[in-house]
Amino acid sequence: MTIRPLVFATSLATVATLTALPLTLSIIPVAAAATTTTSTAATAGDSSSSSPDTTAAADTTAAQDDAAIAELKAKAEQGDALAQLNLSTMYIAGDKVKQDYEQAAYWCQKAADQNQPQALYLLGVMYDQGYGVTADSKKAVALFTQAADLGDSEAQIALADAYFAGSGVEKDTAKALSMLQEAAEEGSIEAAYQLAERYRVGRDIEKDEAQAVHWYRQSAEKGHAESQLKLGLCYLIGRGVEADPKEAHVWLDKAAFQDNVNAQIVLGRLYLAGQGVEKNLTVAKTWFEKACRLGGGEGCVAYAKLVSDEQAAQDAAHNAETSAEAQESVAADQDAVTSDK
Repeated sequence: MTIRPLVFATSLATVATLTALPLTLSIIPVAAAATTTTSTAATAGDSSSSSPDTTAAADTTAAQDDAAIAELKAKAEQGDALAQLNLSTMYIAGDKVKQDYEQAAYWCQKAADQNQPQALYLLGVMYDQGYGVTADSKKAVALFTQAADLGDSEAQIALADAYFAGSGVEKDTAKALSMLQEAAEEGSIEAAYQLAERYRVGRDIEKDEAQAVHWYRQSAEKGHAESQLKLGLCYLIGRGVEADPKEAHVWLDKAAFQDNVNAQIVLGRLYLAGQGVEKNLTVAKTWFEKACRLGGGEGCVAYAKLVSDEQAAQDAAHNAETSAEAQESVAADQDAVTSDK
C-alpha cells in the first residue's frame, strides 16, 4: 500500500516529539554548527579558520554528543525500550550518527518486541516502504494492528489506509472508514483531517461536503493549520456550509498566523480585491511578502507587482508634481515678461 505522503518523515517527527530523549544532546544540528563557525570566522576577517573559543565550544559539544550517544546505546543494550526507539530514529535521520536504516530497523525491532506502540508503528512503516528491511505489506499491517490495539493513533490511520487500499489485507472500505472515524473521535487531529479530505473529494467513500466541513472543524479547532485553511475556504465559497466571508477570515487568519503559505496568499488576494473585507493594498502586500519569505512563489510575484505598481504611482505623482511646478514657473516667467512690457 502507499501510506499517506511523507508518512515516514511524519512518523519520525511524531516519535521524536512524543519520546523525549532521556539524555541531553546538542540541539544545534551539525550543519548549523558548521555554519555558525564559518560565520564567526568571516566576521573576524578570516573565513578559513575559527577562533579558539569557537573551536573549543565545538569540541565540547561534540564530546558531549559522543558521551550522550554512548549512554543511549548502553541503555538500549540493557533493554530500555525508549532508548531503543530513540536510537532507531537517530539512525533513520542520521542525527549525531551515520544514517543506517538496517541499524534503525534492528533497534526498532528490539523496542517493538517489548510492545512499545510507537516502535510497532514505525517498524510497520519500515516494512511497508522497505527501509532497512525487505518490504512486506502483510507484516506492516500486522505491526500496525498491534500498535493500533495499544492506542497509537498514527497506526490506526495507517491501518485504515491499508484497508482502503487493500494492501496487505483484503480491501474493506466500511472497516477502513470505521477505523479512521474512531481515531478521529478519540481526538486524533490527523485522522480528522484525513477523514475530511476523503469526504471532500469522495476518495474511497461517498462525497459529502458537509461531513468534510465537520471534520475540518474538528482538527481546525485543535490548531491544525491546513484544516483551518480548508475550513476557511469552505466558508469563503460556501462549500458544505453557508458562505460566510467573516467566518472565512477567522479561519484563514488562524492558518496564516501559523505560517500557512496558501492561507497568506488567499488573504493577500482578498485584501487586494476587497472581497469580504475593506480593500487594503498595504495589508495585501504584507501577506504576500510573508508568503514570499516562506517560499510561496505566487506570493513573491504578487508582492513584486504591488511594489512595482506603488513605485510607478509614486513616479507618476512625482512627475505630475514636477510638471505642475514647471508650468507654474513658465507662467510666472510669462507674467514677468508681460509686466515688463
